[in-house]
Amino acid sequence: MYYRAGGMLTINAIFGREVMLDRSPITFTSDMERLEGYGTRLANSVNFKPNDVLILHSVSGRNPVIVDLAIAAKKKGVRIVGLTNVSYSKTVTSRHSSGKRLFELADIVIDNHGDVGDASCQLAGAPQKVGPTSTVVGAAILNAIIVEVSQRLVDTTGEAPVFYSANLDDGDERNRQLVKEYQEMIHYDF
Repeated sequence: MYYRAGGMLTINAIFGREVMLDRSPITFTSDMERLEGYGTRLANSVNFKPNDVLILHSVSGRNPVIVDLAIAAKKKGVRIVGLTNVSYSKTVTSRHSSGKRLFELADIVIDNHGDVGDASCQLAGAPQKVGPTSTVVGAAILNAIIVEVSQRLVDTTGEAPVFYSANLDDGDERNRQLVKEYQEMIHYDF
């Protein structure tokens, strides 16, 4: 959703370095997403305003980082959209002291309808399924939301703040104009 041709300029990503997949050892990311308080710190680093929308994506919805983010943002009047797997989440307990999972905190819940455990293909003779679905399904759902929001903006205002491809001859210039027009809503360096 962030900084993509055809995506919205006004999507402001929250990058929690400790849960990015370029960490080593990679298991550090699992430890951090289970550390209560880290999501609150992330939320407090963002200048949320009442009625902002925060999209949180967690397949299980059980780990403290996502629950902390939801709770802290809601306290600031932010609307939470939770992209999760509700049936999966209902099979696990929360790892957060509140006992809550993402689907229980979100104002809008979008269910990816994946399998419990995310992997979807059972191999003959193998105990563990393969082929996780949440990445591709999540991307398709989120891009469909961008399309719908953009259409509604065009219908009501006549325009939508959508990036042009930088590989179009006039893409860079059009993007510069859009960034200038929407600079108050963009919270990242351009």
